[in-house]
Amino acid sequence: MEPIYLDNNATTPLDPNVFEAMRRFLVDDFGNPSSAHRFGRPPREGLEEARRRVAACLGTRPDRIAFTRSGTEADGLAVAGRFAGRAHGRLITTDIEHPAVLETARALAGRGIIVEILPVDSDGIVCLETLEEALSRPADLVSIMLANNETGAVQPIGEASCLCRAKGVPLHTDAVNAAGKMPVRVDELRVDLLSLSAHKFHGPKGAGVLYMRDRSLIEPLFFGGGQEGGLSPGTENVAGAVGLAEALARATAALPDAADRMRELSERLLAGLRSLVPGIVENVSGEARLPNTLSLIIPGRDSTKLLARLDRAGIAVSAGAACHAGTRKPSSVLLAMGRTPEEALSTIRVSLSRFTTGEEIGRSLDMFRQVLAR
Repeated sequence: MEPIYLDNNATTPLDPNVFEAMRRFLVDDFGNPSSAHRFGRPPREGLEEARRRVAACLGTRPDRIAFTRSGTEADGLAVAGRFAGRAHGRLITTDIEHPAVLETARALAGRGIIVEILPVDSDGIVCLETLEEALSRPADLVSIMLANNETGAVQPIGEASCLCRAKGVPLHTDAVNAAGKMPVRVDELRVDLLSLSAHKFHGPKGAGVLYMRDRSLIEPLFFGGGQEGGLSPGTENVAGAVGLAEALARATAALPDAADRMRELSERLLAGLRSLVPGIVENVSGEARLPNTLSLIIPGRDSTKLLARLDRAGIAVSAGAACHAGTRKPSSVLLAMGRTPEEALSTIRVSLSRFTTGEEIGRSLDMFRQVLAR
């Protein structure tokens, strides 16, 4: 029987249509876009068309889009790039950010930058009053993710943006896990910096985007060629950029129908799991989370052992972020939300995609039933 993949917050399968869009730049139009001869023109045109498409999806101008090699690179450019060459400064972020932001913050703190970590509530949402208080003192950047990769909790970025703009402080949002599951438009969010990663919305791995309202907000971290305005030097991954643009355009066009369908299927799965495990607890419930994500405490179950049994049964879910796979430590995100270590170690994450089917949800419940009965 075909295995079922329900770990789409870790990565998504490549949309065949995206692969077809990329194929031309992998095989025929393989040239270096910096080359002046005829072999450089098609990839250069393909790269700029991809930039225009991404800008249109995000509601901005093409000159504000830089292609990167990953969401992690985009996050690092936004956060570390803001403080490049500075001996002093202040960064405000939260304790539920992706390691791409938190590890960058830790490195900045090690060289003298003041880093203030804001707490979150039991739903994993940052308190706007706490942010407002933090902004009463001079700051150089606020970085708050749009939607959490482990729990699906969606942050009030629009409101946070208003607070930041009132104080003249740039706001970066890591939207890597949000794209394809909710609208992501910078003209609505009013953020200054935004990160994306193609493989989270059925695009290729190794392709990311950094949106910049103003290029002067950040400085380069690497040096070499002048590609992407000097922010991501090195020969461009044209096929990756084209694939990202195609995937983002398709994901954007599929909303809101895809979001409604993912929520319907996730609610169906949750209802079925509740009938199997009456004491199951959602870490983030209802409208506070992404439509595709369920973060669930399975009382009395060790998530590592449960995942292994589910894997053998033919269903792929996770205990949280793939970045932490193989570790036995409780999730720092769940601990920040007030969960006990025992609850965190009993948590599984189920994440759907717009290609998940009702038939797969039905079979998944059968597999859960068999595994939980042991």
